[in-house]
Amino acid sequence: ELQEFQLNYITEGEGIFENKAGRFPVKAGSLLVVLPGMWHRYKPDFQTGWTENYIGFSGQVAENFMNHRLFSPEQPVIQVGEREEILDTFLKIFYLVEKEQPGFQYIASGLIIKLLGYLVAFEKQKEFSGKKIAEIIEEARFKIRSEVGRNFNLEKFAEENHIGYSWFRRMFKNYTGLSPRQYCLQLKIMRAKELLISTDLSVKE
Repeated sequence: ELQEFQLNYITEGEGIFENKAGRFPVKAGSLLVVLPGMWHRYKPDFQTGWTENYIGFSGQVAENFMNHRLFSPEQPVIQVGEREEILDTFLKIFYLVEKEQPGFQYIASGLIIKLLGYLVAFEKQKEFSGKKIAEIIEEARFKIRSEVGRNFNLEKFAEENHIGYSWFRRMFKNYTGLSPRQYCLQLKIMRAKELLISTDLSVKE
């Protein structure tokens, strides 16, 4: 049993992962998630073997990410697919640890948080894949951004797309992490910062 979190990304081959919840098939594109204190064992298929990339980590920030429902002992093998962003992040962490240049721990820690962010984001994207609401939210984001200097009417937009505003608001927050109004406000603040830096306009203007 480990006293840390561990992620093991399988990029080639196949095999089996086992914990108290059962036995789970592993293939290329599988991510094995081991939580602290969780009994487990795994092995590659004798004929195919596998190529694994694993990291162990701990810490409060990482623990906050690992409390997400995606990382569960009931589903310790996540099928994330063969994603360049994930493998690249693993390889960058390996390189930093191997070279051990001054301050490498801080950069590696940041990359682990980036990796966890990717994984949670991919899971959210799967929830909306192929659904009409995803297209509607993307259209709303585009219009909010293009009309950031004006007050985009979100209620009217939802009505034009034949959906209730309360449901649209809930789906928008699930998709982006922000409510539509928070999203608008964040864009306005970002735009104001850009204008303050790049123009001679006053704060009031």
